[in-house]
Amino acid sequence: MPIIRGHRLDGHVLGTKAVPPECILDSHENVCPNPLYDGWLAIDQLQLGWLFSTLTVNIAAQMTTCKTSAALWRAITELVGTNTRSRITFLKIEFQQLRKGSLKMHEYLAKIKALSDNLTLARCPLSLTDLITQTLAGLDSDYTPIVVILTE
Repeated sequence: MPIIRGHRLDGHVLGTKAVPPECILDSHENVCPNPLYDGWLAIDQLQLGWLFSTLTVNIAAQMTTCKTSAALWRAITELVGTNTRSRITFLKIEFQQLRKGSLKMHEYLAKIKALSDNLTLARCPLSLTDLITQTLAGLDSDYTPIVVILTE
């Protein structure tokens, strides 16, 4: 999006730039092509092609019905949103089920941090309370005296 905004083309992908009519009436009431539409279409199709070039082949194949940059952007946003929601669910379950078990303490804490970082990247950061609570809950009985002291 920074590149798109930097070129002042965000109106195309966000659909906020009005699409000019394809045809207009000239001074003699004749229908003729609208030069504003031609300009809009040229920019939109360049942007559409650029967006397609950034997609993987599998994703691009799912988007072939998108004829404008705004349509492609909406489809990508919906797809990413769906993937992000399922990823958040997966990460939260993994976080809640993580136990130290046979892991060394630094390995356990590294896994906790990685899951927390991934949830933050998915725009679902954990609260400090949840992070501490789950970290302590995942410790085995050898750490009970420490957990009791920390939770008092």
